Amino acid sequence: MELFRSILRVVGYLFLTIFTIQLLNIYFNWFVSNNFMFMPSLYIGIGALFILVLIDRLVSKEDNYYEKNVEK
Repeated sequence: MELFRSILRVVGYLFLTIFTIQLLNIYFNWFVSNNFMFMPSLYIGIGALFILVLIDRLVSKEDNYYEKNVEK
C-alpha cells in the first residue's frame, strides 16, 4: 500500500509540475510545445492527489478511533 501511495504522490506532483511549466510557457515562450497535454496534465495531477487523499482517509486508523470514541 505504501508503494501505491508513493506512486500516486509522485504522479500527482509530477503532472501538476508539468501543468505549471506549460502554463508559464504560454506567457514566456520558453520553448515550442503543443497544447495536447495542457488540461489533461492538470486533471491527472489533481485526480491522483484526490485518490491519494481518499486512500489516506479510508485507511487511517486514527480517524476510526476518533469516530468511535469522541463524543459529538
